[in-house]
Amino acid sequence: MSSIEVLAWLKYATLVSSAAIALILLLRKPLRRWLGAQAAYALWWLLPLALAGSLLPASKLIATETATALLAAFTIGSDSALHLSQASDDSAVFIGLWLAGMLLMVLWLVWLQSRFVRSLGRLQRRDDGLWLAEAKAGLPALLGVFRPRIVLPADFDVCYDAEEQRLMLLHENAHRQSWDMPGNALAAALRVLFWFNPLLHLAAARFRHDQELACDARVLQQQPQARRRYAGAMLKTHIASVSLPVGCHWGNTHPLKERVMQMQRKLPQKPLRAAGMALAVSLALASGFAAWAMQPATSQLASDAENAHSDDLMIQVIRRPQPVYPPEAMRAGIEGRVRVLVDVNADGTVKDARVGRSEPAGVFDEAALTAVREMRLAPQGKGSSGYIEIAFVQDK
Repeated sequence: MSSIEVLAWLKYATLVSSAAIALILLLRKPLRRWLGAQAAYALWWLLPLALAGSLLPASKLIATETATALLAAFTIGSDSALHLSQASDDSAVFIGLWLAGMLLMVLWLVWLQSRFVRSLGRLQRRDDGLWLAEAKAGLPALLGVFRPRIVLPADFDVCYDAEEQRLMLLHENAHRQSWDMPGNALAAALRVLFWFNPLLHLAAARFRHDQELACDARVLQQQPQARRRYAGAMLKTHIASVSLPVGCHWGNTHPLKERVMQMQRKLPQKPLRAAGMALAVSLALASGFAAWAMQPATSQLASDAENAHSDDLMIQVIRRPQPVYPPEAMRAGIEGRVRVLVDVNADGTVKDARVGRSEPAGVFDEAALTAVREMRLAPQGKGSSGYIEIAFVQDK
């Protein structure tokens, strides 16, 4: 994938993720009020499924005029966005800046994670498999991604009675059973990937908020008579002054007041909860399909921008070696065509070659580039740029 294609996807993915986040922020509170906190939390699946749709192979059959117009408005008409028609060198600069920002965001999140872990002091494993910390703030907490461990505050056996301890452990186990830890890791990864998008950082805080409310709802479904004791145990906890990017804990922005108020509301009946989950899943699947359906327009724009760099000049070939047909494509009976963009030296040798467009994508790219680099082209005076079409057709 060329740097221009990477930038095209990044811009499109930013548009898709921002639209998904805006829809989630618009619907999460009404959905929580009508169909429960778990439905509002499930709504966050819109974001990863929309991004997954943007990564799927583009369909040539599904590309509407509306999608094309929308993408053109954001891709070609935006003065503040990266321009796909920039030269490869300029695109590489933007890619370098993006990667540098990702590295800085990774370092920042790793530092936050390690700071929280250090604040717990020495961890001691108990006979029941739980871990006891020397600190109190921000605990109980879950640490780890796929095999998380429950860490208890130093005063767990003194500050909470047996029933409160049971409810708090139910809460942490509900996080673990719902795979909230991998979800938090995915949220952190998206913050790294789209570090430049402030909307996504705002969404991360709202996501954790909805995660806690959904976890409370799961506990109260199991223990509907324990609302008062559960709220009392929650209010006894010490709020942490540091955040935990990948984990579940009592953080410095924990919505305790809203969580206690949420407990006073009657939980939706099972049919309503099922309807809410079905609605959230349907919206998530629809977002993924929409992102995939609109993708061809972006791919075409990237291809057109790359081809525009060649000034539509077909380079004359003096010596054309026969390209090597990829064995896998030969066995599968696949045929295709590759447009290779070339920069030509004054003596007709190839200075640089890169794939502008290929059908099917990626199958014949390496074979075409190898063949072009061995070609002898017509002298272009002071040098020039253009393209060469290479067809891969099997003998009948």
